[in-house]
Amino acid sequence: MKKSIIILSGLLASLTAVTAQAQSFPSLLIGSDAAGFSRGSATVAARPGAYSIENNAAGMSFIEGRMNAGVSFGLWQPSYGNDKVIGAGASVKATDKLAFGAMFKYFAQPSYDITTDSGTASRDGQFTPKEFNVAVGSSFAVTNYLAVGLTARMLHSSLANDVSANVFGADLGIYFRMNGISAVISLNNLGTRAKFGDNSYAQPMMAKLGAGYSPVFGKHSVSVTAEADILFSGAVMAGVGAEYSFRDMIFVRGGYHYGNPHKPIIPSYASAGLGVKFFGVSLDAAYIFGSEILRNSLGLSLGYEF
Repeated sequence: MKKSIIILSGLLASLTAVTAQAQSFPSLLIGSDAAGFSRGSATVAARPGAYSIENNAAGMSFIEGRMNAGVSFGLWQPSYGNDKVIGAGASVKATDKLAFGAMFKYFAQPSYDITTDSGTASRDGQFTPKEFNVAVGSSFAVTNYLAVGLTARMLHSSLANDVSANVFGADLGIYFRMNGISAVISLNNLGTRAKFGDNSYAQPMMAKLGAGYSPVFGKHSVSVTAEADILFSGAVMAGVGAEYSFRDMIFVRGGYHYGNPHKPIIPSYASAGLGVKFFGVSLDAAYIFGSEILRNSLGLSLGYEF
């Protein structure tokens, strides 16, 4: 039975938008912040917030106020696989220079029928492949313009009732900002390999490079970000995003994500979104289009800052 379960798990995972291997760890590749989805996932150099630990913990030292927190829900490739992404994150400044953060993410793929070795239905019914991703991190502002950050993460991946693995990883990041300009570098998913049966698989280790510019014109502000993700496996992803804000209350966003067609990790797509914020409470929505696989994907995030 175990052999059939593993085969079915691999076949299911090959239908998803992230790599064709079952052990692709989608929760390490797909963000949970709706505002980030809206900007084509060009988030590593974006304004720091509740989900900074997902990209570069170093940015937490530059959050506005003392705390940013948020919860999110997303439907990923609903027309193709209907994955679900649930996330929660927080960034808290202990001092003007030192900040701490934590996040949780749950990623579930479509359920499948479990069969026996003979191909008949098993009494075990169905199984839902899923991942749990928990991370904590800290950042320290070396100067008013430069901060460094470190994240520690544990991920549990379950492909079947008796096929699962735990992996541990770390991220290292640097975040520079001055006069509305930001420049960022982060090394993500450095850590142990996962062992499923007789095979082991590496985490999607990568270097994230990002830059941004955020000028303010009275009641209006604009933010433009760009990002390149260089995976150690040889694949490359990139994204560009823009955000317009009126009085830091109403937000309009758009972006484009590029996925290398020869080494597909996440397909290319376009995105758009809206957001509102009153008295520290924010609500953001994102919609993905321009991709046959990812079309109609959407995200919602609720946040609070003070």
